[in-house]
Amino acid sequence: GCSFSWAIEGTRSRTGKLVTPRLGLLKYVVDASRPLGDEAINYIPVSVSYDQIPDVIDIAAQEAGATKKPESLKWFVGYVRGLKRHFGNIYVRFGEPVALHDTPDAPDLTTSQKLPSPAIIEVEKLAFEVCYRINEVTPATETSLILMSLLCRTTATPERVRTDVASLEHYMRRRQSSAMFTEPSCPVVNDVDAAFDALLDHGIVQRDPEGDHCSILPERYLVALYYSNMAVHHFVIAAFAELGLLNVTHADSDSGEEAFRAEVIRLRDLFKFEFFFSRKDQFLAQFIDELVFLSEPTEAFGRQDRAAAEALLRRQPILVADGALSPFVNAYQVVARCLLDKGSDALHDKGTFIAGCQAESRKLGAGYPGFAPKALLTNGYLLAENRGLLSDGPDVLEKRQDFVDELDFVAQQLQEIREMMT
Repeated sequence: GCSFSWAIEGTRSRTGKLVTPRLGLLKYVVDASRPLGDEAINYIPVSVSYDQIPDVIDIAAQEAGATKKPESLKWFVGYVRGLKRHFGNIYVRFGEPVALHDTPDAPDLTTSQKLPSPAIIEVEKLAFEVCYRINEVTPATETSLILMSLLCRTTATPERVRTDVASLEHYMRRRQSSAMFTEPSCPVVNDVDAAFDALLDHGIVQRDPEGDHCSILPERYLVALYYSNMAVHHFVIAAFAELGLLNVTHADSDSGEEAFRAEVIRLRDLFKFEFFFSRKDQFLAQFIDELVFLSEPTEAFGRQDRAAAEALLRRQPILVADGALSPFVNAYQVVARCLLDKGSDALHDKGTFIAGCQAESRKLGAGYPGFAPKALLTNGYLLAENRGLLSDGPDVLEKRQDFVDELDFVAQQLQEIREMMT
């Protein structure tokens, strides 16, 4: 008859978005509640989000490879003084409760060769569903939408950013719920100027000398990525739909629906360590709704030809696939190439391999401004492990090459989307 709360370990602290949760405390609660029955306990997803975070610059530096500064009395005094600046608001939202019997068929995130027990699988599915529902009620802040616009366009006028924010807000209100917003009845775009001024004040966004265009400061790229990641989950389906339509433009004219479905299912598997997706029976249905929103009659989509699919993409006010997915693809490419070039000899220690990948990303200029975040490289490593690419085998080199080719293909698709935005 009691209620209590805890934070799922391994969530937003490093990247700004929810990541694969650790199961420790959740497993303890599930194990303790089993004698009471599957419906005895309700797990209520809670989202706590922020306009801006005081220590996000330090977090970004650590993701770039810096050593965490020790927390001393001097550090604490400096931290408290820094709070005199305005960082916006804190938002708390509650999602729909979920019981143990409500868990979906979650993606296979197993990286061990040992088969987990059914009880562990059940807890994993519950954690996946809880995190999915947390994302569903996490509001989009003005800060996250402004930076999403700049990540999609690289540079834009303030007027263009306002238009983009209005388009992103319209998309979310039509496709999802007004509960996603910090003020459900008040348009986000009304507060864009204040949020934009705060980003300028905190040195995350810069204006050009003439003041006509604005962009993300290169040295604050990971900070911007952190904030945009607080809303990126709201646009993953849109990003997948854009790449699915792009796949149609390269497919035979009579196989548009098949090409679209194949692409979004492939992307779901590729990004399963980054995002929480709806249940399998709902996932494809989301894309039917997405195409309706994009003004594409679903009953005619199977006969869609290349030109029509391209026209559908080009008439969208903003395309989000590049801004939403490129950071992850860039990091995964580094992991895949290091794995192919260095082979299993470099895999004796996970931490050493990730550090080597980060050093390699600087040489390759992968991403912008030239290095990949540690957390994204780690997820690329886990994906490779999940696909059996870390152990020696008769065809492992071929599989590693296929991994490289798949990521290069997605990167090429994102480049095409980027070019459509210019």
